[in-house]
Amino acid sequence: MLYVDDDDIALLARRGVAVTHCPSAALKHVKGLGVHGRFPEMLAAGVSVSLGRDSANGSNHFDMLRLMYLAPRWRPRTRGWIRACCRRRRCSRWRRSTAPARFGLESEIGSLEPGKRADLVLFDLDRPEWRPLLDPVSNLVY
Repeated sequence: MLYVDDDDIALLARRGVAVTHCPSAALKHVKGLGVHGRFPEMLAAGVSVSLGRDSANGSNHFDMLRLMYLAPRWRPRTRGWIRACCRRRRCSRWRRSTAPARFGLESEIGSLEPGKRADLVLFDLDRPEWRPLLDPVSNLVY
């Protein structure tokens, strides 16, 4: 969601609208993400913002790890917010936290507990790309 002003953001927050940030699709289609992206302001206003990927032809991949990598790299137009929208810990939470509730599926997916469907991804921390392992979340996102 790009090209919103302060009034739009207030309306989104007031109405409980959930927004999806699709960085690779926005970058591929030259949507002005760095100039018009207002995700930090949306988050500050209480808008639910999740990380998404758009369609296969919109981003040419379905790789959520690549999206977590891309999201912190765009430059919003307000200097004080550079990277604040998507600090690495927020990126790691975005990929899993808001989507189930947004689709009314929180009783079926979204957490590891009996009776819920889940995909579990394990990373081998002994592989070279995990070294040095100073901050596991940083290693995952970057």
